[in-house]
Amino acid sequence: MNGPNGGGGKGERQGNVPGDVVGKRTPPKRRLRVGFVHPNLGLGGAERLVVDAAVGLSALGHDVEVFTAYHSPTHCFAETIDGTVKVTVWFGWIPAHVAHRGHVLFAHLRMLLITLRLLLWPPGPPFDCFFVDQVASPLVLLWLWGRPSLFYCHFPDKLCDSTLVLPTA
Repeated sequence: MNGPNGGGGKGERQGNVPGDVVGKRTPPKRRLRVGFVHPNLGLGGAERLVVDAAVGLSALGHDVEVFTAYHSPTHCFAETIDGTVKVTVWFGWIPAHVAHRGHVLFAHLRMLLITLRLLLWPPGPPFDCFFVDQVASPLVLLWLWGRPSLFYCHFPDKLCDSTLVLPTA
């Protein structure tokens, strides 16, 4: 069908996205500063997603930085140490647990402190938006500050507490 509603009319584009050309990236209309907040940047599925999202946004021309409480150069994805993705570690001195207890409590504490630090004293200009992974408590702070955020809940709650027993059939 031709015309304004059916496409194909004079001056209308046939692609899915205006200006999109296969094999060529269109620069963003506005360069965003995106802060990723992740509890522990090691090797795993959630970490792979965070790194891939950061790399993808960087490739589109956005300014991206990942903030975490733990990152080991000997146990991580290559993009986090070769300069592809900028990683900043804050509050790593706060333990992940005490005597194998308090994993969830300490994860929330570390993520809240990282988020507060980003909101009150950002490194450079303030971030336009945030990508939060695994621990939802930072979303409250981001909401109170009126900051757009995306929450990716990859981490199953039932795995947060090692004392929980999965039912058997």
